[in-house]
Amino acid sequence: MECEDADDPNGVCAVEVDGRAVIASAGYDGTVRVWDPHDADTTIAVHTGHTGWVNGVCAVEVDGRPVIASAGYDRTVQVWDPHDTHTTIAVHSPVADVAALPGHLIIGLDVGVIVLRFSPAPAR
Repeated sequence: MECEDADDPNGVCAVEVDGRAVIASAGYDGTVRVWDPHDADTTIAVHTGHTGWVNGVCAVEVDGRPVIASAGYDRTVQVWDPHDTHTTIAVHSPVADVAALPGHLIIGLDVGVIVLRFSPAPAR
């Protein structure tokens, strides 16, 4: 599938949203788009929180729900839900990429690696 509306997609990942597999793509235009792989004309979500190009994107699970993490040259990693608001995690070094393991977000920097562990929310 070619994501025609993305300005030079820089990274892609698969993620499940609402029980269906979709694709998230990172772009040099500072956006992350979530696409339907069966219909390239259908954009499910667009995240415009980065102020520079997006270096990488990955899916990670937080509290049992899939969210998308994006790494930008604006020195931020943003973790966001395609249905709701986003949370920005500031990283004070150029971010190279992001990757995920179950319950963990790995942030690649020019000078090393940061591993964030997501703990389950406390029961209420």
